[in-house]
Amino acid sequence: DKRRAAQEEQERSTALPVASRNATLKSMNIILKIQREILRVAEIIQQLESKVFNYPTFAIQQIFSHTQGAMLDSKSFYKAWHMCYFSESPNNLVNVGKSDMPVSTF
Repeated sequence: DKRRAAQEEQERSTALPVASRNATLKSMNIILKIQREILRVAEIIQQLESKVFNYPTFAIQQIFSHTQGAMLDSKSFYKAWHMCYFSESPNNLVNVGKSDMPVSTF
């Protein structure tokens, strides 16, 4: 009787760590799946950027670095984007604030 009680106690004491370890592995698996999905989505976004806009990803960064991060209205933003896209030198952002281009085209 004592032996059976001792055996049951041992089974109970090992069951908890095993269950805990299984739960940890399961949650780690879920985290890995989420990370893979995030990477997949990021890749898709990158592909879409290059296909749809067909301009280097740094163009937007160029706009903001040349305006010192100042907030631009949408017309000025489009003008800056347009200059990055069509200019031979994306660094050549002149008259960013003077835009006569329609916002709707952006």
